[in-house]
Amino acid sequence: MIALHEYLQKAFYIDSNTSATLLITLFVFIAGMLLRLIVIVISNYIKRRRIRKTFNINLRELIKEINEQSIAFENTIETLSIENSEPFRYKRKTISTLSSINNLGYYKIYDAYFHGLENLVKLKMNVKREIFTSMWNSIKSVEYWHNFSFQDKNRLIDKYNSYREKWSDATVKINDEIKCMRANSQSEQTPSDFEQLKPKVFKAYSKWITTPNNFNPTVINDKLVDNLIEIIEKHTDPSAAAILYKELVDASLQFQNQKNLIETEKEQIKLIIKEFTKNQGVCEKALDELN
Repeated sequence: MIALHEYLQKAFYIDSNTSATLLITLFVFIAGMLLRLIVIVISNYIKRRRIRKTFNINLRELIKEINEQSIAFENTIETLSIENSEPFRYKRKTISTLSSINNLGYYKIYDAYFHGLENLVKLKMNVKREIFTSMWNSIKSVEYWHNFSFQDKNRLIDKYNSYREKWSDATVKINDEIKCMRANSQSEQTPSDFEQLKPKVFKAYSKWITTPNNFNPTVINDKLVDNLIEIIEKHTDPSAAAILYKELVDASLQFQNQKNLIETEKEQIKLIIKEFTKNQGVCEKALDELN
């Protein structure tokens, strides 16, 4: 300090008091700059720490919400059955943390984990960056699948109900036609062929009537509809029961349409659950490895 004081006097031809004033001014300026820099560094550190803490809280909650939605999807699969009058019972769980994470933003969260003096001493930063990237992709994937999984469900339900209604109408007509056969009121049937066919039809119908839970859709299809179709098709002249056969085929078709729609929806939900489970695992790993 004394050497600098003397240097200023010689270099600028100033007296001792002036050089001392200049030194004090310079010292105050540098001290002020350093203090400001320290304040900025501390402020940024506190901000990054707050963002990390907030994000960790949201990530834990997100993992919980992903798991809850997966369980809700599994419950939906359990109700997806043709035996249920209303098989499509979707329960959409709110994943509110997605909004909170999006509000924080990718760059702020990345900065909180990988910038600043406190992050320079962390090991395996490249590995952690890969984990962070995978985690962020998983968060976006959860957001996509959560929105996608509930799209067009009303149209799907309307389509299923249409199949169900057509199937119900066909089964009512089948029952009415068999009653007409019992009354022998078929004017369009060939009498000889029809008389040969009637006992087989009545026997199958009576067997279905005595079957437990006989109004279950699967029982109706397997024990009545498909059985009668087989009986009529084995007959030498299926046209002997043309009206009944038409309604049986229609009922079988509409039953299969319902079944196919349900099975397709089950497979799609299983795929969504698989994606949710995978993304949940990635987020859990990130929560452990990044902190």
